[in-house]
Amino acid sequence: TLPDVSPEMYPLSLRRIVNCTGPQSDIGRAANPLIRTLVASGRIRPDACRIGIAVDAECRTIAETGAVNARLLAIGPQTKGAWWEIVAVPDLRHQVRRVAESLSA
Repeated sequence: TLPDVSPEMYPLSLRRIVNCTGPQSDIGRAANPLIRTLVASGRIRPDACRIGIAVDAECRTIAETGAVNARLLAIGPQTKGAWWEIVAVPDLRHQVRRVAESLSA
């Protein structure tokens, strides 16, 4: 078993925390006009971790209301809230294949 590593047991006193996760992926702060328009209109929403676009298991985007957008899909790094490791070419290739198979069914 792992030892208890709760913050209460190991308090930290920090002056700064540096986010080293890569480029800005919080779509609420995106500079891209398309992303900004989709967020503003409520057609898409951030994933729970605010590291991309909320999608379901079939990469369909999820609107602000929680409704699934059957005709608006997202693939690639913007889906890392759902798929996490989705930045390498092999991962992208598999994701795109699954989406293509779903669309062609």
